[in-house]
Amino acid sequence: MDKVIKTFNTLKYVKRWYKHHDRWLNFMDEADKIQSALYLLEKFKIFSSERLMPLLGKAKEWVEKDDLLEAAPAEYSHLDSRIRYVVYGHTHDPLQVPVRTIKTPEGLKQYVYLNTGTWRTRYHKCTEGLGFIGWKNLTYTVFYTKEERELDFPSFATWTGTLKTI
Repeated sequence: MDKVIKTFNTLKYVKRWYKHHDRWLNFMDEADKIQSALYLLEKFKIFSSERLMPLLGKAKEWVEKDDLLEAAPAEYSHLDSRIRYVVYGHTHDPLQVPVRTIKTPEGLKQYVYLNTGTWRTRYHKCTEGLGFIGWKNLTYTVFYTKEERELDFPSFATWTGTLKTI
C-alpha cells in the first residue's frame, strides 16, 4: 500500500490534478479528500488489506459525489422551458435520475438527469476473495419525438452493454 501511494503521488498527472483542484479557501475540496484518505492509509497501518477494503468502499462513497447531478436542477433555470432532459457524458459512471415533476395547466412535466458515462475499462472487485476483473461498459441514450412514441412529450431510452475481452 505504501509503495502504491508514494508512486501515485509522484505521477505528473496527479500533481497537476492536485494543483488544479486544491482550493485553499475550500477545506475538504476534492483534492483534500483524496489526500486525506491517502494520508490515513499511509500513516495508520492498523488494518490488513482484507479488513481495509470495506473501509475503502465507504471512503469512496464519501469522496465520490456527482457534482453534475447536484447541479442539474439549476441547469433547467437557464434552458428553454420545453427542455425536459439534461444530458451529460464522459464522467465514467452512467446514471439516470428523476430531478423533479411540475404540475402545469398543460399536464405533468417531468425533468430527468441523464448521464451516459464513458467507454473505458473498469475494474470490479470479485465478490469471493481478492481479485479484480475488468470490462468495458457503454451506455447510450436514444431520444424519441412525441410522434414516434405517440406521447404528449418527447421520451427517451437508455441502454447499457458490457464488453469483456480476455
